[in-house]
Amino acid sequence: MSKHQIFPFDDKIRIPEYNHDYGVVETQAISVGNSRYVYFVQEKTIIPRKKENVLTVYDLWTGNNSEYKVYSWEEEELCEFYELSENEAAVIVETEDDISVLCAHINHKGKQVMMLSRVPIIEERHQEEELDEYRCMRYERGLTILACWRFGIRILELEWRREAIEVFVSEIAYEGEPFFLYTDPWREGDIIYCFESEPLQNSEEDRSFNGNLFAIDIIKKEIFSCPPRFQFEPSLCKPSGVTTVLMLGVFHRPGHTWVITRNSTQIATLNLWRLENDGWYFITEVENHEYEVTMDVCADGSALLILETEINGTPKMINIRFREVPTLFSLARYAALKRFPALRCDAYLTKLFSGRLFK
Repeated sequence: MSKHQIFPFDDKIRIPEYNHDYGVVETQAISVGNSRYVYFVQEKTIIPRKKENVLTVYDLWTGNNSEYKVYSWEEEELCEFYELSENEAAVIVETEDDISVLCAHINHKGKQVMMLSRVPIIEERHQEEELDEYRCMRYERGLTILACWRFGIRILELEWRREAIEVFVSEIAYEGEPFFLYTDPWREGDIIYCFESEPLQNSEEDRSFNGNLFAIDIIKKEIFSCPPRFQFEPSLCKPSGVTTVLMLGVFHRPGHTWVITRNSTQIATLNLWRLENDGWYFITEVENHEYEVTMDVCADGSALLILETEINGTPKMINIRFREVPTLFSLARYAALKRFPALRCDAYLTKLFSGRLFK
């Protein structure tokens, strides 16, 4: 395992874009792009009561962050944002009754996101069919949305074809509660996986995990439980033995699954794991003194751990690799920029380096 801080580059104190006098910004969703950008969907509260979701984009090459204008229908609220390519994105927006996915163009120079096409994926969700929960996940050809209705599960596969979205819908009968969506699901091939969980005594929010998987076969339209094929390492707490595991987050790109857990005996410590075909691998511990701890998986399978120390503060981003060591390319780039920060302003070096921040 190797890790190094990738933002901010020099640890200098920065004045946040927003401050408590003009409003409070809280992160709702985060996604890492394919190269230099990290996208934060944030709820901005303008004192005293007005709230709106905004898109804040962090440029890991220049070290700057900016709020981007997202053009959609006036009543729609921004919920999630996924970069598809350097200039294309999938944007999930909601109204009180409907959920839509936008295929959009990103204009980084103008700090704008322009809608190219729109697909309504869930309509009249608060009426007859009663949507309980939905989650979005990446897969090889686009995005998959898993929605739980009153009488079953609906799976929507979204593929991008030259500024248009093609949608494939599957429906599977299911009468249970959607507790399997307590953490985010992930997809490998035609199977969607989620961690099964059990309620905790004296807690209405937390649930415990034992490593069992809830699986959905999209092609066969079957739901089944998968007992763990190997020991559930997060439940082993040294030196006291077995402990209760609270799973805080599952983060995935095809072929790469990272998990953040907390043990009942370690209230202030989070554990980062990598789930492989042959077992669980412990990566590192994170002291949970920060206001917020989250992460996402980069295009190359490494993780970007994001620590927010306070509301409106500058997040710290740490790139973590499993089994791979940093390349000579990345070490040379890191050393050069640390000594000569002005190189970030050079157009040729920007083109050469900024597309390979995680390599």
